[in-house]
Amino acid sequence: MTTRIRETALLLRIQLCRLGGVNSLLHGHDPQQRRRALGTLALCLMLVLMASGYSLMLALMLADVGAAGMIPQVFTLALSMLAFVTVMFKGPEMLFGGSDVPSLRAMPVAAGSIVASRMLALLAAELVFSVLIGVPAAVVYGLGEGFSGGLRLALALCLAPALPMAAALALGTLLAHLTLRMRHRALLTALLNVALFVAIMALCGALAAAGLRGRLTRSVMLAMMGRFDRLLTGLYPPADWAAQAAAGSGGALVLLTAVSFGALALMTLAAVRGFTRLADALSMAAPAARASARPGRLKSPLWALYGKEVRRFTSSTIYMMNASAGLLLFAMATVAVCAMDLRQVLTLLDAVPAVRGRLPGLMTLAAMLLSGMTNTTSCSISMEGRQMETLRALPVRRRDWLGAKLMLQMTLSVPVFSLCGAVLALRLGLSAAQGALLILAPIAHSLAMGVVGLALNLRFPRLDWQREVEAVKNGLSVLLTVLTGMLVPLGIGAAWLLL
Repeated sequence: MTTRIRETALLLRIQLCRLGGVNSLLHGHDPQQRRRALGTLALCLMLVLMASGYSLMLALMLADVGAAGMIPQVFTLALSMLAFVTVMFKGPEMLFGGSDVPSLRAMPVAAGSIVASRMLALLAAELVFSVLIGVPAAVVYGLGEGFSGGLRLALALCLAPALPMAAALALGTLLAHLTLRMRHRALLTALLNVALFVAIMALCGALAAAGLRGRLTRSVMLAMMGRFDRLLTGLYPPADWAAQAAAGSGGALVLLTAVSFGALALMTLAAVRGFTRLADALSMAAPAARASARPGRLKSPLWALYGKEVRRFTSSTIYMMNASAGLLLFAMATVAVCAMDLRQVLTLLDAVPAVRGRLPGLMTLAAMLLSGMTNTTSCSISMEGRQMETLRALPVRRRDWLGAKLMLQMTLSVPVFSLCGAVLALRLGLSAAQGALLILAPIAHSLAMGVVGLALNLRFPRLDWQREVEAVKNGLSVLLTVLTGMLVPLGIGAAWLLL
């Protein structure tokens, strides 16, 4: 047992040092690499402060309208949903994948130690999010309910992500297991994840729409909050337990702790039993990637490289999901606008004339914001990994290589923003100029951010990744590109509203 604990602690330390470039910062000898790691940590700190600020503003808004009692349930649901979505997309690869698995299995290290260290690393990452988002909410709650109530809520919010994390790992692992022998495994898994993402976002939209009735006066806001509170009660039992624990129920806190860590323990035991088979299967090449005996058709270097980018994109679930989130949200918003009764929404907006009169421009800015979230180029160079040296030796012009990566970006963006923008323009009765702006502005922004993503990824490539999720989500170029893509439309909107 002592040996297992030491093995787990050592592997966990290695896992944590990989996060955010900590290992390069502490042990790297290349000054440029250390500067990149320092920049990554600084950017992560800025994002951390932004997340805490948003959490504080939401908690203050609830307290201001007299709904401070809803803070435990609202934030428990938010943290649970965040944990479920993030772990669902990257959890199975973090648990069973990685190029370091063969070397670890060749060492005298038990499979249980490998799984436990990776599970604890995932739990540590979710705990950081819980602290950053939950502590500001607990402070606001404690101002009204007392210091002990805020402290109990902070503890309950730190426990909240454990159960959805275990459920997401179980579901993600089950999907990986069911699709292992399928020809287009990654594409099918991505489609299932897309369906799950759409279902979750649709549920959130339905819950939010259930409270939106009437005009935005203070009395109606209180009525909306009361209706929303009744909707939340019983919807997700752990959220009710967190609210009861914050109110002083020790039994609810014990129940939340037992269920959360019990689910994680069961998931860890199941992962240990299936670790060898799943790790071997995930490390094997997909059937679709096997060489074909059919003669290939001659293509120009640009189109051949473009085909390679498409195959790379469709062979990685995490790559597809990370680069398609903005497109999915925009498509879902378009469907929601077509399905809802616009008269109620427009009546609601009549209470805010400044918004009602600038609705077409605000929709264009929202589309640009979502296009900034959709970027394949910010990690496309990093995705080459250790094959970069081989690619550099090929007789291919640099503009063809980079042009193929930019073409993939526009292949995803242009159809979605053109079709959805046209549908929204017809549904809302926009003028020809407003409709054209709604279509062309997000496409132009996507093109610009594609170029920015390429430039940043050339400047800050991450080629030493062990798992694809490290290149897709943890690269400095990814963070800078997404942040730039979101800040540009926000800046344009702020300047426009102030004029």
